[in-house]
Amino acid sequence: MLALNASESGLAEPCTVTVTSSESSTVAEDFQKTDKEALFYIITVLMFYAVSIVTLMVKYLRQEKQEAEYTNYYYEYVSRDKFQDPLYQNSLNVQRTLSAVRDSYNKVVPTDCIPHTKQAFSETSV
Repeated sequence: MLALNASESGLAEPCTVTVTSSESSTVAEDFQKTDKEALFYIITVLMFYAVSIVTLMVKYLRQEKQEAEYTNYYYEYVSRDKFQDPLYQNSLNVQRTLSAVRDSYNKVVPTDCIPHTKQAFSETSV
């Protein structure tokens, strides 16, 4: 059982604790060290997230740039009016037909055997 000294008024006397300076400096240093470690942890985690976000943004921007280039290629080489023109389509069909005829003829009769056929079935420009 704990006995308290009672004064005349019936209240307990206040208890005083004396702290030496060496103990108080150690406690203060521990708090400062803990604060520094916490701050270092917070900064490290934030830097990790910042680097991750910057990396994702750079990848996204590169992907968008490449997609824009592909879109330009599509409009330049696929959906352009020149390629939709019937005259151009016909010239492609003529080139393909001549190429197929030349290839099939070269399979039947080698051009090395007949000198005058080299000139007759050489590359034609349309």
